[in-house]
Amino acid sequence: MTKQIGKRQTAQFKWALSGWLKTSWALALPFIGVALFSGLAAAGQNAPIPTRTSLAVVSGPVGNHTAAIFTATVRDANGAPASGVVTLFEDQRGVASVALDETGTATLTRDSLAPGDHQMRAVYSGDKVRAESNSDTLSVHANAAATPDFSVAISPTSLTMAAGGSGTTVLTVTPLNGFTGFLSLSCSGLPVDEINCTFTPINLQVVSPTTPVKADLSVVTLAPGGTSGANRFSDHLNDRNTHAPLTLAFLLPGIAVLGFAGRKRKLFSRVALLALVGVLSITTMTACAARYKYLHHGPVVGGTPLGSYTLTVTAQTSDGVTATEHSTTLAVTVN
Repeated sequence: MTKQIGKRQTAQFKWALSGWLKTSWALALPFIGVALFSGLAAAGQNAPIPTRTSLAVVSGPVGNHTAAIFTATVRDANGAPASGVVTLFEDQRGVASVALDETGTATLTRDSLAPGDHQMRAVYSGDKVRAESNSDTLSVHANAAATPDFSVAISPTSLTMAAGGSGTTVLTVTPLNGFTGFLSLSCSGLPVDEINCTFTPINLQVVSPTTPVKADLSVVTLAPGGTSGANRFSDHLNDRNTHAPLTLAFLLPGIAVLGFAGRKRKLFSRVALLALVGVLSITTMTACAARYKYLHHGPVVGGTPLGSYTLTVTAQTSDGVTATEHSTTLAVTVN
């Protein structure tokens, strides 16, 4: 009897506990749902916003090396510009870091890239609400360092003038690949003493590797009736022998007189010899004066011949080991 009462009480307790649990669960379920929803919402609010990073590059030669300007742009999933820092990587090595501006853009400059190919990418490090992101990899090629050099040009490239006239053109030297230094200027292809060219200044100095330098080139022709030291073929070449017969005409009779003169005539002979020596000295001095005049005064010529000429204008520099020169041509017409 006692055992039956105990079993009945245990069954009643289990039934009461089961009912209480069911009732408690039913009452707690809405609160559990609210708590779970709130937790998920909070977790969603704390997740970083995805971002997208892009990288563009402009490269080219600067002096004798290659420079590149990289532009990184970061936008979030909503299209808004991101804030924070972008780092430029070459392969796995960071080479520069720049803060994004208000437009979500950063500019990174490499003043000189080593010759060869470079694999570049931009890495955005994220901010308080935005996630990190990487750009695609760009391949940038840098050329080997170019040798400093220069170019020459003239303007105008042709001159027309009358014999005895002149003209002027301008020579421009443009430095290339960082060239600086001194240049000497010259002309060639000229008829001797018939066309003359003059540079002002005769030498140039390139100080800035990006600034051309200029010189004036004057071309002068010879007028008809002018003199030229080049053509010295003249009958004056015989001047040195012109007075020889006259000298002998005086000298030989004097020698004969000396040979046949007796002792009584020695005084007369001596006086005659002195006279001959004086005449010889005067004659010789006259011949020398004529020769000197010829050598220092060229003959009359007909001026620069009419026609067309091509002058070669050259600029040259040297570093003490090797010389570099460049030329251009100038057409000259004499009419």
